[in-house]
Amino acid sequence: MNVLVISEQFPPASSPRAIRWGAVAQAWARAGDRVDVICADHGIGDAYPNSERLRVYPVGGRTLSRWRCRLQRQTRVQSRTSPDPAAEGRSSWGGDALRQLARTARWLRNHSWKHVHWPDSACLWAVAARRQASRLIAGHHYDALVTVSNPYSCHLAGLGAQNHQSRLPWLVDLGDPFSELTAEPVNNLRLYRAANRRLERRVLQAADRVSVTTSETASSYARQFPQAAGKLHVIPPVLSLPECQQVLSAGNGRPTDQRPRRLVYAGTLYRTIRNPRGLLQLFSRLLTRPETQDLELHFFGRSDDCRQEFQPYQDLLGRRILIHGAVDRKFVWEQMNAAHALINLGNATQTQLPSKIIEYAATGRPILNVVQHAEDTSQRWFSGYRSVLHVDPRQTLENEHKLGELTGFLKAAPTVGQSEIRRFLAPYQVDNIAQAYRRLMTGEGQLNRAA
Repeated sequence: MNVLVISEQFPPASSPRAIRWGAVAQAWARAGDRVDVICADHGIGDAYPNSERLRVYPVGGRTLSRWRCRLQRQTRVQSRTSPDPAAEGRSSWGGDALRQLARTARWLRNHSWKHVHWPDSACLWAVAARRQASRLIAGHHYDALVTVSNPYSCHLAGLGAQNHQSRLPWLVDLGDPFSELTAEPVNNLRLYRAANRRLERRVLQAADRVSVTTSETASSYARQFPQAAGKLHVIPPVLSLPECQQVLSAGNGRPTDQRPRRLVYAGTLYRTIRNPRGLLQLFSRLLTRPETQDLELHFFGRSDDCRQEFQPYQDLLGRRILIHGAVDRKFVWEQMNAAHALINLGNATQTQLPSKIIEYAATGRPILNVVQHAEDTSQRWFSGYRSVLHVDPRQTLENEHKLGELTGFLKAAPTVGQSEIRRFLAPYQVDNIAQAYRRLMTGEGQLNRAA
């Protein structure tokens, strides 16, 4: 099988879709398939995972990408060192030139480009990706085309390549909803709400198969676009751990003598769909109880969208609440395995599943699932995981019985053994997910369709 994949995010990038498709592409290559990948050029030279059967074609402005990465790193450092927005304002033009440039670039993005780009911020990259796809399709024989979002511009590039070249069987892989995701929109809905829906309808009509990661997402798409319901298939999250890390190393007991006891959250915070406000209120309440006064709460991942939520807890920042920002995946994995318990913030939507959830389960650690939606997808996903407690802060903060249940869980929750982890995560192993995509593209058998 020869496959062309268009995915703006690809390793060594560490976004959820980059991790997923890096793992799938390499699994296909190990199985003897030929995979060509078009991704964004981040100016990192030979760091892309090329091999005899996996060829990566980075496209786009290398210089612009390099500067964007440098500015993003500076922004992350700033978010770790200055979580207080008021403090940042007092020193807004202090510091070195790169920090000033990072603030200026962020301001320009938020006040100009962010309001006019369409379908998302990768639209300019999509032009270069479409040109590269057209050249590759003209010069190679491919059995299928795969386009991956996020960002949704990847599907726009695929649509353009299909229009100008011979028609390939097309698999559209959807990370998050696009036109229906109004809580965290990727463009200006006042300008583009109707255009978003037209584009998504056009992509779904042109695609031969459409894959999503949850049955809730599939059902939502089937309701919104009934003409595409027969094309929708569910392929669940993939377990892809940092290099040299294995599930076998997880679940080796709980550090019961750890003081202070560390609670770890890993992932990106979003003001609208993954807001830490309820978690911070709950944690502050726990610190007033004798049984949980020794807790620390660690955040790993980007949190700049929710900096205001940390402002009321200035007395705890750096002491009991620690913000580490975006760090290396391997380091986060080590911190997760060393934690007393892990914190999962369920999304405030009915369709999306937090991307870190499967790595949480791979550790075997006790997991506190903070519920933010009545139809929490995380709660359903964890139904087969033995050491998890679901907590809604709105119902727990002033309920002594529920607070007692929470403190009891943090005191004595067991870890999950290695054999249980293997059984629970078997459907999510890379080779199984890669084979599911193969069956979907070749039409071998039936996968889970939308209800």
